Amino acid sequence: PGVILNFSTGVVGPDISGPVACLERPKPEVASPGAIARMGTRVRASFEGAVTSLCASWWRSLAVVVVTVAVAVGVGWKLLPKMEYLPTGNRNLIFGIIVPAPGYNPTEMERMGAQVQDQMSKHTGQDVGGVPAISRSFFVGEPSQVFAGSVAEDPNRVKDLLNFVRGVH
Repeated sequence: PGVILNFSTGVVGPDISGPVACLERPKPEVASPGAIARMGTRVRASFEGAVTSLCASWWRSLAVVVVTVAVAVGVGWKLLPKMEYLPTGNRNLIFGIIVPAPGYNPTEMERMGAQVQDQMSKHTGQDVGGVPAISRSFFVGEPSQVFAGSVAEDPNRVKDLLNFVRGVH
């Protein structure tokens, strides 16, 4: 939309100065940046200067990479737990995880556990057929996984017990 003014004089008089003033758009005031904006501009400029300086030569770029990798390796090394962190408890425990075939139901798992414990119980507290005595054993089953284990009475004969446990089924 526009306004068409048609008059013969070349002078704009007081009679149309009001409508012409309404057609002018006021210009928004440009706010001067605040303290935080000025600080942000300085931080950005200093960061840009640092990056430009580091990228100015290949040896500075290489130094940045080397220092970054060294710091990452150093922090990782420092965060590793000490070897003394590992437990020092009963080390003559034989522990196994068995993954049954899909479709085993709880009744089948109980039957398998009873069979394993029946063979283990023959060796509880006594050496039988060259197999070292077992002080205790366990069998924990669920449809997706089975945990089984035994503890040798003589900690020096754990390896002898291992072959027996592998053959239990």
